[in-house]
Amino acid sequence: TTAHIAPLLKVSARHAYYEAIKHIVAKGDKKILWLEQEQSPLSNERYNTLRDFAEMYKLEISRIELCVYNTESILKDEGMKKISDACEKHLETIAEHDVVFCYNDILACGLFKAALKNGYDIPRSFSIIGFDNLSSRFTSPRLSTIDHKMVEMGAKAVNLIMQMSSSGNVNMDEWRSTTEHIEGEFILGESL
Repeated sequence: TTAHIAPLLKVSARHAYYEAIKHIVAKGDKKILWLEQEQSPLSNERYNTLRDFAEMYKLEISRIELCVYNTESILKDEGMKKISDACEKHLETIAEHDVVFCYNDILACGLFKAALKNGYDIPRSFSIIGFDNLSSRFTSPRLSTIDHKMVEMGAKAVNLIMQMSSSGNVNMDEWRSTTEHIEGEFILGESL
């Protein structure tokens, strides 16, 4: 395991993915796609969680890595174009699926842009679900997403720091090995 200098705050998306899968099953969708910028430990963790629930409901699941690696450039103006262009290259395969789970909302917005440019109607052609709830209100139709509770994470981090500073007897090894979990939430938008 990796040593941390402070407690680790971690979002659990299990319940949120479970809620999303329940909506997908109720809708009658069968084919799911996981769309990622690049494979990473966090992307693998999210995919594996989603795959477990998909298999539980006997849904097909596939995966596409877009190979859009430079996160710094993605956050700049040209980044959305890079993501959209990468999505466009895979659009025919993407459109064979009922629902596309994206690694984050930025990726979902790039997919929206590519899909609309090429005449796809979201969610009639396929549904899109993002992750992080940072861009969901800026798409039309409004993006369904997994909210990773950024405000709650910040509040929990401040509380942990306050606990540490007010405690006169801090065991730093115990403190560093502490992991706090925050439960993510599925936000149903119009893109599903």
